[in-house]
Amino acid sequence: MVQEQLEVLETRVQAMIEMIKKLKREKELLEAKVGQREREFRQLQEERGEVRLRIERILGTLNHLEVPEEVEEDSEIPVKVKAGEE
Repeated sequence: MVQEQLEVLETRVQAMIEMIKKLKREKELLEAKVGQREREFRQLQEERGEVRLRIERILGTLNHLEVPEEVEEDSEIPVKVKAGEE
């Protein structure tokens, strides 16, 4: 009887050891994935910053341009008319 209990206990301990090994492998894989995602995130943040700077420069350039007087919507825009079409 004691022998049987020891065998059951040993079987359970071995199963637990295998589960722990499996969980450690899973943890390592997940840590690697997290590391990869963090690198990708930092890269995207860097690219976002570069894009933002470029857009700000473009907007700054546009702000320095002289804006022609706005054309009123009700005003008539001169249209060229070909001879004989009047």
